[in-house]
Amino acid sequence: MNTTHTNTHTDTEAARTGAAATADETAVTLAHAFTPRQSPVPARMVPLEELRRAWAALQAGTFRPRTFLPPPAPAAMSRTGTAHALIEPPGAPPVLPNTGPPATQGAAWVPAAGEQVLPVVGCGGSCGASTTAIALATAALTAGPGSWETGDESLRVGRTGGWDAARVVHCGSLTTSGLAAASTAELGRDDSGWWRGTRGDVVLERGDGYRAGPHTVPAPCPTPGPVPGTGSRLTVLDVGWDLEHVIRHPSWLRTALGTASHVVLATTATVPGLRQLEVHLDLLANPDAGSAGATENADEPGPAPSVVAVVIGPPRRRWPRAVLHSLGARSGELDRQGRLTIAPLDRRLAVHGLDPAPLPAPLLHAASGVLNHLITDSRGDT
Repeated sequence: MNTTHTNTHTDTEAARTGAAATADETAVTLAHAFTPRQSPVPARMVPLEELRRAWAALQAGTFRPRTFLPPPAPAAMSRTGTAHALIEPPGAPPVLPNTGPPATQGAAWVPAAGEQVLPVVGCGGSCGASTTAIALATAALTAGPGSWETGDESLRVGRTGGWDAARVVHCGSLTTSGLAAASTAELGRDDSGWWRGTRGDVVLERGDGYRAGPHTVPAPCPTPGPVPGTGSRLTVLDVGWDLEHVIRHPSWLRTALGTASHVVLATTATVPGLRQLEVHLDLLANPDAGSAGATENADEPGPAPSVVAVVIGPPRRRWPRAVLHSLGARSGELDRQGRLTIAPLDRRLAVHGLDPAPLPAPLLHAASGVLNHLITDSRGDT
């Protein structure tokens, strides 16, 4: 009996020892399995301010993946003294700092002879700026009341239906482009990085990829030519950037905006839309106010461009009282001068956006009214 009991006790102890060893091996195996593999790229300490800038850029749609500022020497410390670090995911490629200036920062653009430039600036997101730009270019090539009958060739430039060619150049990043689905035929990408397409007789050009700012946008390609007649061309610039951003940073787009005879502001018939219209009018009237550029450009004031506003929405008689009372001093003066055009809101465009379908006739009629201001001002009529 004692021998049997002793053997049983020994077997029990051996089983317990084996189970403990198995448990230890299992724990080690699980620890190895759930331990992250060491990345071949050393971890980079990212300060909190850089993370905040990246988040702000992501919210604004200007974040460029895999493009970071040079890593600072010390890590940013929180109030508790803890360093904020960003660990690269396993297998991530090396992140190279972008220390050099953008290759296109010094790019210049000079319009061709007979080419009239008309910038269109949106006063907010999804306010119809791209739709307005295409409507202007389409109306410019539409024979109608603006066609000439006097035979005076000097009146051809700036007359509705009198341009021999028209194009829309979207200057913004890919995140703000509304032209991708608007063309009826794609012509491919040129050597300058512009994607070209056509919409009837209108040429559509849009940039390639994501852009960090207006200074990184390459200059537009030269207008195609020669064309029949006098060679008069209309280039509508769909600016695609915040107006203050364009004004504050040197680029060919800022130059084009400052030298254009007319600028079109597009907005919506809402309280925020009309408030933003007033802000944009003030920016165009005082482009250097409160910025370092006021001293830099003090010797080149230049004439302020004539502004025409396009407000997309219902007829004025149907505006709510709050919207009517949102017209500021500058927008009210623009209205009294007859330079505030109401473009009807099209339900199909509001739902589907721009596509190859023809634009509604009321919108083209409103665009013709905007172009008539160019005609009147170029002839000096009152």
